[in-house]
Amino acid sequence: ERMVEERTAALLEEVAERQSAEKSLRESEERFRTMVESANDAIVMASSTGEVLEWNTGARAIFGYEAEEIVGQSITALMPQRYRDRHLEAMRELVLSGRTGPLQSGIEMVGLRKDGAEVPIELSLTSWATKDGTFYIAIIRDVSERKRSQEVIARFKLGIERSSEAVFMTDASAAIVYVNPAFEKTFGYTSEEAIGKTPRILKSGTLSAEYYKGLWESLLAGKALTGELTDKTKDGRLLDIEASINPIIDGSGKTIGFLAIQRDITERKRVFASLRESEALYHDLVETSQNLIWPCDQEG
Repeated sequence: ERMVEERTAALLEEVAERQSAEKSLRESEERFRTMVESANDAIVMASSTGEVLEWNTGARAIFGYEAEEIVGQSITALMPQRYRDRHLEAMRELVLSGRTGPLQSGIEMVGLRKDGAEVPIELSLTSWATKDGTFYIAIIRDVSERKRSQEVIARFKLGIERSSEAVFMTDASAAIVYVNPAFEKTFGYTSEEAIGKTPRILKSGTLSAEYYKGLWESLLAGKALTGELTDKTKDGRLLDIEASINPIIDGSGKTIGFLAIQRDITERKRVFASLRESEALYHDLVETSQNLIWPCDQEG
């Protein structure tokens, strides 16, 4: 009887442990599913034949399909027709290789939405083998906004590269991190010579230390500045410059650098000065001529 009691107690303990393990597994699965469903990225599970098995809300947001519309369908429905044959061939090779674990990371591709629109995506792929077969999970990120930002930056850079005005950019410590071709042409410093230096390489010595101190205090306070100053080229020439200097501020309001746009107005000022001199000489001549008494104006 005692033996029966011991066996019963052991059996009950085993059942309790199994129930506890099953409960823990269910809780773990629930946590995992909650995490998957709350992810902004698409998380798609597929079989080795490419059949969609799991579909989260992130996938719905990116591709436009409800789970019941896409689960059981081929994952090729998520890619433009021109890529499908290549994908199927790659899947066959992958299955034959027997590889598991992380397979690809950060691969940029093009996805196809339910409405037929194409969307740039970034894909990471992993797989694992079970007694029921090999399964694949794709984590897919919509990179449309990043692509748009990259295109804007590319156009902005192209505009600066082609600008006739000298442009340079610094980091928060005022070290130069970029100069455009017009800067090289205007001041004589190559990009390699200027980057890492500070704008002090352009200092002409014609402005006081107090002027520069006030300038940097204003910039560090987030103020944009415009005005005229005198800069010095690499070979020692002094240039009259019309400058615009702007702080670069990140999303948190922190100043992370400065952007300066400078126009050489030396020749323009010389021409204006010559015009003023000519105008002054003309007025002097007119005034002198009005004070002359010509012989024909004299009596007798």
